[in-house]
Amino acid sequence: MGNRGGNEGVFRKMEQWCQIRQRVLREGVSIRQIQRETGLHFETIKKILAHSLPPEFQCPERLQPKLGAYLERIS
Repeated sequence: MGNRGGNEGVFRKMEQWCQIRQRVLREGVSIRQIQRETGLHFETIKKILAHSLPPEFQCPERLQPKLGAYLERIS
């Protein structure tokens, strides 16, 4: 259930994001308990609590398309 392994970046699962916020902020469950249950890092949980919504996905702008070198041949 956690976001372990690799460089997956920011945790974005909206349903679990809201559930974690509700359990900590409304029900008073400790961050350490959420950590045990989800396997998420302490800092990740702190970020979840600091923001009401997960950040939007932002696709990096490419300077040159991967097919850029072959566009003349394709056209």
